[in-house]
Amino acid sequence: MSAAESGSAQSRAAAGATKARKRYSSGQATRELLIEAAERLFGERGVDAVSINEIRQAAGQRHSSVITYYFGTKEGLLRAILAHRLQKINAERAVLLAEIDGRNGPDNARDLIRALLAPLISSVNRDESYVAFLLRMLLHPETTQLFESTEFTEASREVVARLTATLRDLPPEVARERMQLLYDSVLHTLSRLSNEKAPLTEDRLSHFVDAWAAMLTAPLSAARSSRAVATSNTPANGRRRRG
Repeated sequence: MSAAESGSAQSRAAAGATKARKRYSSGQATRELLIEAAERLFGERGVDAVSINEIRQAAGQRHSSVITYYFGTKEGLLRAILAHRLQKINAERAVLLAEIDGRNGPDNARDLIRALLAPLISSVNRDESYVAFLLRMLLHPETTQLFESTEFTEASREVVARLTATLRDLPPEVARERMQLLYDSVLHTLSRLSNEKAPLTEDRLSHFVDAWAAMLTAPLSAARSSRAVATSNTPANGRRRRG
């Protein structure tokens, strides 16, 4: 092959690589448009109330099979939304956990609630619809299982496990109830605030953390303590244990 022919072949190869990069870039942009349109619509109306066709139209796509092409099914689209957001949120939580560990002290509920909350507030401040989408997912049993099975929740699981461990002085059923109250309150509150389109400042974050830490760690009332003891002494068949 002559030098001219070799140069021509190299030019064609370079041109082909450039076209491939452009196709990938265009395809990635289309994929993200679909993900973000779906996230917004699911967050507004719920997963079951939104059709694939509505998502396609909201993303400005003409081809009727575009969602099937990129995601396969609606479940594939849900997984893609989670991957799109949770990778960043998981990384932010991992950084906050590393900061907590760097203090070399015992875990406390306030620091761990902040690690749970701060990445979600960052998402709201980026004008993303993820919090509203997540709330809708966790209200639906099937999509809750999908969320819990995703691979991007390592740091989130660690935060929840360590936060639950700070409640070791509470009866286990009370700790579970309070953790559920915490998560429900966080998602409902942030979803409502995201609709207000007002930035959530560090001061507001601290206010929320204080309130949720107080709820989570409050001592039991005498009435609730009595019920917790009665429950712990009652086996599954409904008869009270003796002794």
